[in-house]
Amino acid sequence: MTPIKTIKKDLISLVLIFGVFFGFNLGVRPLSTPDEGRYAEIPREMVASDDYVTPRLNGVKYFEKPPLMYWLGSLSLKVFGPKEWGLRLWPALFSLLSVLLVYLTGTWIYNRSVGWLSSLTLGTSLLFYSHSQILILDGAVSFFITLSLFSFILASLFPKKQTLALGMFYTAMAMATLSKGLIGAVIPGTIILIWTSVTKQWKTLGLAFKPWGIFLYLAIMLPWHILVSLKNPEFPYFYFIQEHLLRYTTTMHGRKQFFGFFILIAMLGWFPWIGFFGPVFKQYFKNAKLLLSSLKTDFFWLISAAFILAFYSVSKSQLIPYVLPVFPPLSLVLGKSLSTIKVPQFKAGFYVFLGISFILAALIPLVIVQRQIDYLPILPHIIIAIAILLLSPPLVFLLFLKKGPLKALYGIMMASFLLCVTVTQVWPTFENRSIKTLSDHLKSFLTSNDQVICYRRYYQDLPFYLNRIVNVVGWKGELEFGMDQEDTSAWMMQESDFRKLWQSHKKVYMVTRKESYDSLKSEGILELFPLAETKEDILVVNKEPL
Repeated sequence: MTPIKTIKKDLISLVLIFGVFFGFNLGVRPLSTPDEGRYAEIPREMVASDDYVTPRLNGVKYFEKPPLMYWLGSLSLKVFGPKEWGLRLWPALFSLLSVLLVYLTGTWIYNRSVGWLSSLTLGTSLLFYSHSQILILDGAVSFFITLSLFSFILASLFPKKQTLALGMFYTAMAMATLSKGLIGAVIPGTIILIWTSVTKQWKTLGLAFKPWGIFLYLAIMLPWHILVSLKNPEFPYFYFIQEHLLRYTTTMHGRKQFFGFFILIAMLGWFPWIGFFGPVFKQYFKNAKLLLSSLKTDFFWLISAAFILAFYSVSKSQLIPYVLPVFPPLSLVLGKSLSTIKVPQFKAGFYVFLGISFILAALIPLVIVQRQIDYLPILPHIIIAIAILLLSPPLVFLLFLKKGPLKALYGIMMASFLLCVTVTQVWPTFENRSIKTLSDHLKSFLTSNDQVICYRRYYQDLPFYLNRIVNVVGWKGELEFGMDQEDTSAWMMQESDFRKLWQSHKKVYMVTRKESYDSLKSEGILELFPLAETKEDILVVNKEPL
């Protein structure tokens, strides 16, 4: 049993390491659209309206997701103001909490070495790190699903702490439900049902159906659902039927991917550790019968990952972040194996690390050329990233020869640390989907009486940066349902109303794609005065600037 004092020291070390790692670059880039713009604007409107029950996006009812991250975003806005890093603090925090949770679970169930290595490999995996930097809901739901699963297994293993662990289990499921919907209970519940059924632990299954626990889950989860339904009678059908059932079973959102999509994403996302899983799975396959007896806990981690992959692979709506809850349980499987790593396993993992590193180093210049990226401002970072990818494998192998496989693992971790921090610095150049450049220009002369229009496109981050909702012309998208519930025609405008407003005495600014601007200009009807532009978008005004 690891001493409490040692556990506390390890937790402090992990907080310092990953607090800096996850938090260092949170403010280096503008909001990415559509997701970050959306999940920044909804909290802004909650704070502005003082309505924390009915989510709104650009003034339109928005019921696609539950409110937990909106509430947390609202808290950030009140404490830190409209700062990107303040809003991204939450995904970074949930990632940090996931790392700490993996450490504690691995240490309590196995030993300190397993907990330590599991947490370090999780935190330095490429996909897990990247989602610590993005303002979306998946980091929160992944943490709470993980907390529910880990709490349940701890409750089954430690009877003296069972009530506390079960309290965490039911609370975590409720918070997961408030983070991203009913999957917060469906995923943990189904995993537990499969595991207890296959291993014939019927008594353990009963832990998931404690009357007091179900009451606790409902007491946390139900109030918002009831309040929002009372205020908005249209909510239950849209939220539960369309956004849960139909979203999962139909291609209504056009997000169906090829078979094996999530397996591929999980494999790539586990870089630099993916190669170390091969020997792990091979060993489990050889000892499959033990998974039903002495390795039941390991079997739980494997079922957790396998079910989540299968659940989303069957779904007709598939996006990369959905795979995130797979990582914590697999990190325990990996950490347990790495804690007793032998030379053959290290070499198997190292050669994959070597191959992928060299492939990525070759892909960087190809991507720059293919996407016609202006690389000169970020050239030093590109050189550093390529150098890390090319030099870290031989340096790690040298460390392996001199110090052995366990020490060499820390070399891989350090390479991942450096690579992730470097890549984050150039992220805005490779993936710049923000309108902040034009919004900053617009704010310098925008007055409260002026009108702002998004023409034939809705820029999700524009209302956030302007601190006001904007007029939208010729676009509905995900706001269509909300537009049908209330009269939003005053700002969700028809083309004819836009033209009347543009030709009125008011000063009107328009942000649009360059091709839309060219189309309007070719008509020769409206007066259009360009003020600023980016590679794809342009800011225009209807009155000639003085």
